[in-house]
Amino acid sequence: IDAIFISHIHEDHLDIMQSIRQNSKTELYTTPEIFHCMTLKLLTVLNCSYDKATSYYHYNPIYVNRPFELFNSKFEVFYSVHSIPALGLRLSVPKKNGVSKIFISGDNLSKRVIQKLVEDKVFTENRIKEIESFLPDNAKFDAAFVDAGSGMIHGDPQDYFKNKGAVYYMHTGKGIENMPDNHHLLKSGMKVDIH
Repeated sequence: IDAIFISHIHEDHLDIMQSIRQNSKTELYTTPEIFHCMTLKLLTVLNCSYDKATSYYHYNPIYVNRPFELFNSKFEVFYSVHSIPALGLRLSVPKKNGVSKIFISGDNLSKRVIQKLVEDKVFTENRIKEIESFLPDNAKFDAAFVDAGSGMIHGDPQDYFKNKGAVYYMHTGKGIENMPDNHHLLKSGMKVDIH
Protein backbone atom coordinates (compact mmCIF):
# COMPACT_ATOMS: atom_id res chain seq x y z
CA ILE A 1 0.00 0.00 0.00
CA ASP A 2 1.52 3.31 -1.10
CA ALA A 3 -0.89 5.65 0.66
CA ILE A 4 -4.10 5.71 2.68
CA PHE A 5 -6.98 8.09 1.97
CA ILE A 6 -9.07 8.67 5.09
CA SER A 7 -12.73 9.54 4.48
CA HIS A 8 -13.59 9.66 8.19
CA ILE A 9 -12.67 7.95 11.43
CA HIS A 10 -15.68 5.78 12.22
CA GLU A 11 -14.37 2.36 13.19
CA ASP A 12 -16.19 0.51 10.39
CA HIS A 13 -14.06 2.51 7.91
CA LEU A 14 -10.76 2.90 9.73
CA ASP A 15 -9.28 0.61 12.35
CA ILE A 16 -6.96 3.23 13.82
CA MET A 17 -4.39 0.66 14.96
CA GLN A 18 -4.08 -0.82 11.46
CA SER A 19 -3.00 2.58 10.14
CA ILE A 20 0.29 2.37 12.06
CA ARG A 21 3.41 0.73 10.62
CA GLN A 22 6.24 -0.65 12.73
CA ASN A 23 9.30 0.62 10.88
CA SER A 24 8.06 3.48 8.70
CA LYS A 25 5.53 6.26 8.60
CA THR A 26 2.23 5.70 6.83
CA GLU A 27 1.54 8.06 3.89
CA LEU A 28 -1.79 9.57 4.80
CA TYR A 29 -4.15 11.83 2.82
CA THR A 30 -7.11 13.59 4.42
CA THR A 31 -8.27 17.06 5.44
CA PRO A 32 -6.75 18.83 8.48
CA GLU A 33 -10.04 18.50 10.39
CA ILE A 34 -10.21 14.74 9.89
CA PHE A 35 -6.50 14.29 10.64
CA HIS A 36 -7.02 16.19 13.90
CA CYS A 37 -9.97 13.93 14.82
CA MET A 38 -7.87 10.87 13.94
CA THR A 39 -4.96 12.11 16.07
CA LEU A 40 -7.24 12.68 19.07
CA LYS A 41 -8.63 9.17 18.69
CA LEU A 42 -5.15 7.63 18.43
CA LEU A 43 -3.70 9.50 21.42
CA THR A 44 -6.68 8.30 23.47
CA VAL A 45 -6.16 4.67 22.39
CA LEU A 46 -2.38 4.78 22.97
CA ASN A 47 -2.49 7.15 25.96
CA CYS A 48 0.25 9.28 24.40
CA SER A 49 0.86 12.93 23.50
CA TYR A 50 -0.59 14.67 20.43
CA ASP A 51 2.91 14.92 18.93
CA LYS A 52 3.58 11.23 19.50
CA ALA A 53 0.27 10.31 17.82
CA THR A 54 1.09 12.42 14.73
CA SER A 55 4.62 10.96 14.54
CA TYR A 56 3.29 7.67 13.13
CA TYR A 57 2.27 9.34 9.87
CA HIS A 58 3.63 11.28 6.96
CA TYR A 59 0.61 13.52 6.69
CA ASN A 60 -0.34 15.06 3.33
CA PRO A 61 -3.11 17.64 3.87
CA ILE A 62 -5.84 17.84 1.25
CA TYR A 63 -8.63 20.36 1.00
CA VAL A 64 -12.23 20.40 -0.13
CA ASN A 65 -12.75 22.02 -3.56
CA ARG A 66 -9.01 21.99 -4.24
CA PRO A 67 -8.31 19.07 -6.61
CA PHE A 68 -4.90 17.45 -6.31
CA GLU A 69 -2.79 15.02 -8.34
CA LEU A 70 -1.60 11.68 -6.95
CA PHE A 71 -0.35 8.61 -8.87
CA ASN A 72 -1.08 10.46 -12.16
CA SER A 73 -4.74 10.75 -11.15
CA LYS A 74 -6.89 13.71 -10.18
CA PHE A 75 -8.61 13.63 -6.79
CA GLU A 76 -11.39 16.00 -5.81
CA VAL A 77 -12.83 15.67 -2.31
CA PHE A 78 -15.97 17.14 -0.81
CA TYR A 79 -17.54 17.05 2.64
CA SER A 80 -20.46 14.63 2.63
CA VAL A 81 -23.27 15.06 5.17
CA HIS A 82 -22.65 12.66 8.03
CA SER A 83 -22.63 12.60 11.84
CA ILE A 84 -18.91 13.54 11.94
CA PRO A 85 -16.63 15.21 9.36
CA ALA A 86 -16.54 12.82 6.38
CA LEU A 87 -15.35 13.00 2.79
CA GLY A 88 -16.66 11.87 -0.56
CA LEU A 89 -14.42 11.63 -3.61
CA ARG A 90 -14.42 12.17 -7.36
CA LEU A 91 -11.48 10.41 -9.02
CA SER A 92 -10.26 10.78 -12.61
CA VAL A 93 -7.69 8.25 -13.83
CA PRO A 94 -6.15 8.77 -17.29
CA LYS A 95 -6.18 5.89 -19.76
CA LYS A 96 -5.11 5.40 -23.36
CA ASN A 97 -8.23 6.95 -24.87
CA GLY A 98 -9.65 9.29 -22.25
CA VAL A 99 -10.28 9.13 -18.54
CA SER A 100 -11.95 6.72 -16.15
CA LYS A 101 -14.19 8.62 -13.73
CA ILE A 102 -15.19 7.23 -10.34
CA PHE A 103 -17.52 8.73 -7.74
CA ILE A 104 -17.54 7.67 -4.08
CA SER A 105 -20.27 9.27 -1.97
CA GLY A 106 -18.64 8.57 1.36
CA ASP A 107 -21.06 8.12 4.22
CA ASN A 108 -23.87 10.53 3.42
CA LEU A 109 -27.39 11.21 4.65
CA SER A 110 -30.41 10.37 2.52
CA LYS A 111 -32.06 13.12 0.46
CA ARG A 112 -35.11 12.83 2.74
CA VAL A 113 -33.10 13.62 5.87
CA ILE A 114 -31.13 16.34 4.10
CA GLN A 115 -34.40 17.96 2.95
CA LYS A 116 -35.60 18.02 6.56
CA LEU A 117 -32.35 19.77 7.58
CA VAL A 118 -32.81 22.27 4.72
CA GLU A 119 -36.35 23.01 5.93
CA ASP A 120 -34.99 23.53 9.45
CA LYS A 121 -32.44 26.03 8.00
CA VAL A 122 -29.42 24.03 9.18
CA PHE A 123 -27.46 24.68 5.96
CA THR A 124 -26.33 27.87 4.26
CA GLU A 125 -27.36 28.46 0.64
CA ASN A 126 -23.80 27.64 -0.50
CA ARG A 127 -23.82 24.36 1.40
CA ILE A 128 -27.16 23.39 -0.14
CA LYS A 129 -25.68 23.98 -3.63
CA GLU A 130 -22.64 21.83 -2.72
CA ILE A 131 -24.86 19.00 -1.48
CA GLU A 132 -27.03 19.12 -4.62
CA SER A 133 -23.91 18.88 -6.80
CA PHE A 134 -22.54 15.68 -5.20
CA LEU A 135 -24.05 13.28 -7.75
CA PRO A 136 -26.77 14.79 -9.96
CA ASP A 137 -29.07 12.30 -11.72
CA ASN A 138 -27.41 13.11 -15.07
CA ALA A 139 -23.81 12.76 -13.79
CA LYS A 140 -21.69 10.39 -15.87
CA PHE A 141 -19.15 8.20 -14.12
CA ASP A 142 -17.68 4.84 -15.08
CA ALA A 143 -18.74 3.77 -11.61
CA ALA A 144 -20.49 5.47 -8.70
CA PHE A 145 -20.12 3.86 -5.27
CA VAL A 146 -22.82 5.16 -2.93
CA ASP A 147 -23.78 4.77 0.72
CA ALA A 148 -26.97 2.73 0.97
CA GLY A 149 -27.01 2.01 4.70
CA SER A 150 -30.29 3.88 5.31
CA GLY A 151 -31.36 4.90 8.80
CA MET A 152 -30.63 8.31 10.32
CA ILE A 153 -27.02 8.82 9.16
CA HIS A 154 -26.77 6.90 5.88
CA GLY A 155 -28.07 7.11 2.32
CA ASP A 156 -31.22 5.71 0.77
CA PRO A 157 -30.67 3.56 -2.37
CA GLN A 158 -33.72 5.11 -4.04
CA ASP A 159 -31.93 8.47 -4.05
CA TYR A 160 -29.81 7.13 -6.93
CA PHE A 161 -32.36 5.15 -8.96
CA LYS A 162 -32.64 7.87 -11.65
CA ASN A 163 -28.91 7.76 -12.42
CA LYS A 164 -28.40 5.93 -15.74
CA GLY A 165 -24.76 5.03 -15.02
CA ALA A 166 -23.24 2.06 -13.23
CA VAL A 167 -24.14 2.58 -9.56
CA TYR A 168 -22.82 0.29 -6.83
CA TYR A 169 -24.57 0.29 -3.45
CA MET A 170 -22.27 -0.15 -0.48
CA HIS A 171 -22.36 0.03 3.30
CA THR A 172 -25.45 -2.14 3.59
CA GLY A 173 -26.24 -5.78 4.17
CA LYS A 174 -29.86 -5.39 3.10
CA GLY A 175 -31.33 -6.39 -0.24
CA ILE A 176 -32.52 -3.54 -2.45
CA GLU A 177 -35.92 -3.83 -4.12
CA ASN A 178 -36.68 -2.55 -7.63
CA MET A 179 -33.03 -1.73 -8.29
CA PRO A 180 -32.38 -0.54 -11.89
CA ASP A 181 -30.66 -3.08 -14.19
CA ASN A 182 -27.40 -1.11 -14.38
CA HIS A 183 -27.17 -0.84 -10.58
CA HIS A 184 -25.52 -3.41 -8.31
CA LEU A 185 -25.33 -4.31 -4.64
CA LEU A 186 -21.69 -4.64 -3.57
CA LYS A 187 -20.94 -7.87 -1.77
CA SER A 188 -17.89 -9.12 0.06
CA GLY A 189 -15.27 -10.45 -2.37
CA MET A 190 -16.97 -8.93 -5.42
CA LYS A 191 -14.61 -7.61 -8.11
CA VAL A 192 -15.55 -4.55 -10.16
CA ASP A 193 -13.49 -3.67 -13.25
CA ILE A 194 -13.48 0.10 -13.55
CA HIS A 195 -10.32 1.08 -15.43
